[in-house]
Amino acid sequence: MIPLNIDFKSSTIEKFIDVVAAAIGNLSAPYLLRKMAEARGQEMFKIAESIDKTVQIIGDNYEVKYEAENFQITPTKKDELVINPRLQRIESRLNVIEEQRQKNIDKITIYGLLEAARISETSNEKIDRDWLNQFINVSQDVSSDQMQEVWGKILAREISNPGSFSLRSLEVLRTISRQEAEIFRKMVQFVFCVDNYRYIFHDHTIYNGTGDGWNDYVLMREIGLFTPGIFGVNFRSSPNCNLVFKHGHLSFKIIASKDTDFHLNGYPLSVVGRELVKLIQITPDSDYFDRVKAEVSEKDGLECVMLTDL
Repeated sequence: MIPLNIDFKSSTIEKFIDVVAAAIGNLSAPYLLRKMAEARGQEMFKIAESIDKTVQIIGDNYEVKYEAENFQITPTKKDELVINPRLQRIESRLNVIEEQRQKNIDKITIYGLLEAARISETSNEKIDRDWLNQFINVSQDVSSDQMQEVWGKILAREISNPGSFSLRSLEVLRTISRQEAEIFRKMVQFVFCVDNYRYIFHDHTIYNGTGDGWNDYVLMREIGLFTPGIFGVNFRSSPNCNLVFKHGHLSFKIIASKDTDFHLNGYPLSVVGRELVKLIQITPDSDYFDRVKAEVSEKDGLECVMLTDL
């Protein structure tokens, strides 16, 4: 059982609860946005509508109705009282699937509530209903506890600040495995943030072109978390524009004596990668930070100045 030490009076929590309650109570998406009986009824109603085309499943000697949240099968001939066992198995299978999906959504919602409690500011903007429908549809089959926590964080942050996560990010996250998610988590420990973009400067990591981690980078690029075909980044610094390089809580500012263009070898994260990295706690590597800072300091006309922890 997940402990819930939460201040339910905060505006962030109130907004989260309001959105989730409305989604479960009012939206008409199948499986999760209606009561379990009603959702199952929709599925069985689809089967009923297609009976004429699937006589081999139930035969044409039965009448199928869905009334008052109940699925009813009655023989059209009084002497035929045996219901096709195949249809019973279908209904049983749908029940099992829907019960598990509801458990998954409940767990994701709890993790979302915990994350919402950590968010200090929330926007007045309403979450996009299409986004919420898609979120529920793609997250309902997530049964891994680790991935449920990730989905819960996304839900809380999108409710608090709509537009934080695109539908494309949901699709990528839907298909990523736990092992792949762990590889991404390890890789982004080397992420630098510069002007809201994020890079891994691979000359100072094992993710360079000849390192043992190269295959991990290739995999993450194929998944869509890094921009394909880009292995270097061009920057411009000037006396009037001092770039700031952030790595976790470590950061340095570039002081330029003149307009200066310079290049660093690195991998830019894709839009999806930049969105998903927000979910990961970065533990800065001071040696890696110092190596990148030293490389930039060697550029002509540039000086790097440490900033206080951000």
